[in-house]
Amino acid sequence: MKVKRNTLLLLACLVWSAAGCNILRIGLLAYPAYGTVVNYLLSVLVFAVFQWMIFGKLVKKHTARIQSYGEERHFFLKFFDGKAFAIMAVMMRGGIGLRVSGLAPERFIAVFYTGLGAALLLAGLRVLLCMMPQNQWLSADAPLSWGIYRNIPFALLGLLIIVLFFRSAKEHKDRAFRWMWLTTVLSFGFYVPVVLWADTIPLIGMLMIPKTCAYVWTVLIGYFAMKRECN
Repeated sequence: MKVKRNTLLLLACLVWSAAGCNILRIGLLAYPAYGTVVNYLLSVLVFAVFQWMIFGKLVKKHTARIQSYGEERHFFLKFFDGKAFAIMAVMMRGGIGLRVSGLAPERFIAVFYTGLGAALLLAGLRVLLCMMPQNQWLSADAPLSWGIYRNIPFALLGLLIIVLFFRSAKEHKDRAFRWMWLTTVLSFGFYVPVVLWADTIPLIGMLMIPKTCAYVWTVLIGYFAMKRECN
C-alpha cells in the first residue's frame, strides 16, 4: 500500500509517540517509591542522552529523507529505514527482556524508562511539528515562528524539570541540589535568544557558550552529589 509523504511522517510520529507513551507509563508507575532528586537527575540525564544523541538526530534524518523523495506516494513502511527499524526492535526486545527476566531493579525501571519514554514521546511530537507544510524545515528561509513551535516541547519539559527540582530541593532541604533548578533556567535563558535572533544577529550564537557552562554546572552538581552518596 502506498501513501503520501506527509502520511509517512504521520506514521513515524504515531509509532514514536505510542512507544514513548507506553515506556513513560511503565517508568512513572514505578517512580513513586523512588522520587528523589538524584533519581530525577538521572532520568533527565537519560532523556538528554537519548534525545540529543539518538532520537533528535533520527528526527532530522528521517524528516529530511522523507521530504526529499521525488515521488509523492511511497510504500507505507518507508517512514523508517532499516537502521531505524533495527533500533526500535532492539529497544523493544531489550526492554521486554529486562522486565520479564527481573534482572533490572525497580529503581532502574523507574529512572531509565521515564527518561527513555520522554525522549521517544518528544521525538514523535517533533516529527508532527516538522510535517506541517508551513514549517519549511529544509528551507534556508524557514519561518521563525515554526522554529519557536519546534522548541515548545523542549520548553515544556524544561519548565517541568525546573518545578520538580525547585520543589524537591525545598521540601527536603537538599543543599546538594538547591541550585539545580537555576542551572536549567540559565540554560533555557541563554538558548531562547539564539532561537529568536541568531539568524539576524549571528553574534548572539555565542550565548551557546554560557548555555554549555550551565550544562557543565548541572553535571558537576550531580557528580558531587552521587560521589557523596557512594561514600
